[in-house]
Amino acid sequence: MLDLGVERVAVKANEGRSLLCSAGVTESASWLPADAFDTTGAGDAFAAGHIHGRLTGMTGRECCRLANAFGALAVARRGAGLAMPAIDEALALLGASDGPS
Repeated sequence: MLDLGVERVAVKANEGRSLLCSAGVTESASWLPADAFDTTGAGDAFAAGHIHGRLTGMTGRECCRLANAFGALAVARRGAGLAMPAIDEALALLGASDGPS
């Protein structure tokens, strides 16, 4: 995708990390532990975290961490829409996370 002119690509990798790739740079962060209940909307939540991070000037690694937090919160709930996590919830989860980043 980068070869086609896309500036950044966010990826949920199977190795327990999310990645943000851009020209010559790949940044990543570990997934956060989550008790998965319903994966509906998890990808949307993950994307929302990356978008919010990008629009607010976060680094690539910070965007990955925020996306991971949104995704972890989303899978612990039923459905999407009104069940989507809020930014304050995601930031609180990141503040409480003691695991590797």
